[in-house]
Amino acid sequence: MTVVHVAIFKWKPEVTPERIAAVLEKVRALAHQVPGIRSIHCGTNQTNRAPGFTHAIVVLFDSPAAMDAYNTHPAHKAVGAEIDEVMADRIIGVDFTD
Repeated sequence: MTVVHVAIFKWKPEVTPERIAAVLEKVRALAHQVPGIRSIHCGTNQTNRAPGFTHAIVVLFDSPAAMDAYNTHPAHKAVGAEIDEVMADRIIGVDFTD
């Protein structure tokens, strides 16, 4: 069973493209820091069907337990805190099994 985590959000207007790129690189690095992650994908929204949402992160996990471990892992918490600093208040989060 694969567990899929999707986060769709936008940045605060003052956040530079360089800062966005740096944060997304830290997100990608979590794949090598947290056990149970199959893959991490993140990038810029390419459609007009999600007005105001500029970026998305998709994380694939081996199991629900792996996702639970990710949510409490110190590396994830550190990256999450950085995202919270620069993310606007709009976010959509979805977790499902495939």
